[in-house]
Amino acid sequence: MANYEILGSDDILGWDEIIGAELAGDDDDLAALLGATKVPGINANSHAARMALAAKAARGKTLVTTRGPTKSREQALGFDSGSTLIAAGAAGTITQNPQVVFKGKRIAVAASSAASFVITDIRVGKQSQLVASGNIPAETLSQQAQGCAMSLDTCQISMQLQILVTNISLAAARFMATIIGDTVE
Repeated sequence: MANYEILGSDDILGWDEIIGAELAGDDDDLAALLGATKVPGINANSHAARMALAAKAARGKTLVTTRGPTKSREQALGFDSGSTLIAAGAAGTITQNPQVVFKGKRIAVAASSAASFVITDIRVGKQSQLVASGNIPAETLSQQAQGCAMSLDTCQISMQLQILVTNISLAAARFMATIIGDTVE
């Protein structure tokens, strides 16, 4: 019977695709994984799993690592009171729930809304983004405004991002704005 050595067995096995992570750890991690009976998506006691783990451990690699975000870009997040007009003198809260990690850098209020509103607060989660209480004329942040960059807190997935406004006009009005910022995925 001939002895055969499979070179690059971890690449042939496709271990990264099997568990969806890059392998990493020490001998204790290897022993813990090999003794495990339930690892989501794989049978840690299978011959293939043992061979892949042993090959990685022999090369001094760790067993599991976590990968962070791989791309970022600048995107816009719209805020619109929609068909619900905000009555004259009334306050309103427009809420968004970003589906990716988002860090706002600029708020641009639509010119059609700016003269009718003051901004009473901007919140990321429960945290106000204003340095003090008070009203900011929405015209200060209109779409044509210059030099009004901001640095909002990072809004994590499942956190709310809110703009609180008060209608200062004599008629019901629609509030529309955009927050432009960086997203990471």
